[in-house]
Amino acid sequence: MFYFIVNPTSGDGLGKNVWEEVRKRLEKEQVSYNYYVTEPQKGKLEKHLWNTVLKEDMYISAVVVVGGDGTINETINILQATSIPIGVIPAGTGNDFARANNIPNDCALALDRILQVNTGTIDLLHSNFGHFGNVIGVGFDAQVAELTNRSRLKHYMNKWKLGKHSYIINALRLFLTYKPSTVKINIDGSVKIIDDVWLIAVANSQFYGGGLKICPSARNSDGKLDICIISSKTKLKLLKLFYKVFMGSHIFEKEVMLLQGINISISSDVRLHIQGDGEVLGETPITISVKKNALFII
Repeated sequence: MFYFIVNPTSGDGLGKNVWEEVRKRLEKEQVSYNYYVTEPQKGKLEKHLWNTVLKEDMYISAVVVVGGDGTINETINILQATSIPIGVIPAGTGNDFARANNIPNDCALALDRILQVNTGTIDLLHSNFGHFGNVIGVGFDAQVAELTNRSRLKHYMNKWKLGKHSYIINALRLFLTYKPSTVKINIDGSVKIIDDVWLIAVANSQFYGGGLKICPSARNSDGKLDICIISSKTKLKLLKLFYKVFMGSHIFEKEVMLLQGINISISSDVRLHIQGDGEVLGETPITISVKKNALFII
């Protein structure tokens, strides 16, 4: 049996439409399944998975998320402690987890892959804030996420199915006032103190922010984490740099430092916001490590 986790509000309502298509096919092909529709209250999905799904794991072929990276992250944090694989039918605004794992955006093709039940494993980021599949960001990007989550703009633009644009608008607003920080980063015992840091991305896979190749060489099967540190004294250079992130060509700029490691800790002279897979987590300090082959995936 397949157990579907459905977020109907993901992707500005895309989740509901995708689930309707998927459910029609499941019924037509007489696939054994059950499902749970998520609720806005944080923690409800985790409680449901523990109390329902995990008690019946011998009967479940996979837990399949119909939603975006946020719903996937909640599910990952439960399944990483089990042998139950995760499947994904992308229905979010970013879909970076699906992109990193070569899962088609087309729901019919994604369902084809799930029904084949070819199981593999991937690494995860493990931190004092939980487990993550894609990227943990410290600094500017995390503060944009925090600003967006508490602004009325996101709620308004979601109604017009323009939710992703609220992040861009808030990023431009924050850019005008944001002040870079001095950061201390420890990578496998090697310590660096870096001034004028705008953001640090610790990546398990290359994508975040809806397809940005923040760490182009990152792979979730190599047992390592890639680190991208962007620092600059001038905002003009950063504007040009952020444009290049869309192409993945920022890695050749002198304001960008690329590193690799297994165990990482980050602290800063002022408390910096932290996000993981787009979800606001808290503030520095943070410790991060790679957890090899931590999650089964179909």
